[in-house]
Amino acid sequence: MGQRELLPVKLSVMFACSRGQQSFESDKVRHGVFTYFLLEGLNGRARDESGEVSWLDLATYVMKSVPRRLPELMDSEDLAQAPIDSQSKCHAIEPRNN
Repeated sequence: MGQRELLPVKLSVMFACSRGQQSFESDKVRHGVFTYFLLEGLNGRARDESGEVSWLDLATYVMKSVPRRLPELMDSEDLAQAPIDSQSKCHAIEPRNN
């Protein structure tokens, strides 16, 4: 592994998969599965009770939705070949405050 660097202050990052894993495209939604749920969350599916979409709500929505809904968005042939295991998940890195 290379040298780790800190993210700049107030920068947040969300990844579609872990190192060594792959993200998945879906013909059904014409996006990557991660991108589909990211956009759905930004368009309101991740809203809190006040109607706002916060970083935490968005990250939680995406990280829960992708593994739960992946089977319905993938063709059965593609899903059978996909190396999905219990460790497959999205990752979000929260912003540093200082």
